[in-house]
Amino acid sequence: MWDLELTIAGHFRELNERQANMNNALSDKVQRLTVGIEHLVEEMQGVRTGKKEEAFARVGASDASPDLPTVSAESALIYTLSAADIGELLGFHPSQIGLLLSAGGLGWAGNGDYQELGRHKKRAQTKWWHRDLPAKLRDILDRNRPGQHGIANKAVLAIFRDWQSRGPQHNLIDASSDNSTSH
Repeated sequence: MWDLELTIAGHFRELNERQANMNNALSDKVQRLTVGIEHLVEEMQGVRTGKKEEAFARVGASDASPDLPTVSAESALIYTLSAADIGELLGFHPSQIGLLLSAGGLGWAGNGDYQELGRHKKRAQTKWWHRDLPAKLRDILDRNRPGQHGIANKAVLAIFRDWQSRGPQHNLIDASSDNSTSH
């Protein structure tokens, strides 16, 4: 009976730790969203009062009316994922994702299409990646062609082998969990 109680207590302790981690991650995302909304409101206020020269950025399609201003999206709303978030979605450790996304991996480190560059003041700060990156990485890993990306790093090649060893069933499960999350 004592062993059963210890097992149940351990299970609930683990669940509480997971919930605390999820709450911390959610709190961080809400904070970044709040900052993005505050910046957007400041820019709109600048247009209303005429105090900012360029409060709106034209980022419309080429066929969009030039008279219709569009708001530049706040990067914190687009670049929402850390290496830990991506690792959790794909089943890898954050350091493996960092290696895969580095200049020695797929060569995406510092690429503004994938990595948000504006918030990094120090080298050790969290890097934020585009919200569509897990699907793109999943596609690259599914194709299993590291040579196509010029990859010779043995640790990165091991990530490709690990992904393939999981089989298509595991990859489909990851894809369905990605569709259930909203970023």
